[in-house]
Amino acid sequence: MIAGSAILPGWGALIRRDGAFSRRSGDVGAIEGIPFCSCQDTDPDYRILKTAVKPLGSNGAMVSVLLHNGTDQRFTIELVRQQGTWRIADVHAPDVPSLLTLLEREVPREEASLTASAKRRR
Repeated sequence: MIAGSAILPGWGALIRRDGAFSRRSGDVGAIEGIPFCSCQDTDPDYRILKTAVKPLGSNGAMVSVLLHNGTDQRFTIELVRQQGTWRIADVHAPDVPSLLTLLEREVPREEASLTASAKRRR
């Protein structure tokens, strides 16, 4: 999971809501694994091979990370600086083009399915 203080504030609420869906439904939420490896568990040979940082103006940066977790994979992390602190704005993985977009799309669907299930049980 991504630590709360390292992410933009809106993310925290989405992550908590996704976790609440998983606990209440018993299903896997939108975040199915570790965002920085697109996996449930890391391989024994998990390692960062290369990083590169590209500034995006004075308050942004794009960090490219090449890591090895069974195979080589490239992830991109968008950072923004808010009140002097760098925070994650989004994570782009080979199988998830935008973690933030995934959460924004799936969390309302998850909550709607819980509401529909509760109505059917009444």
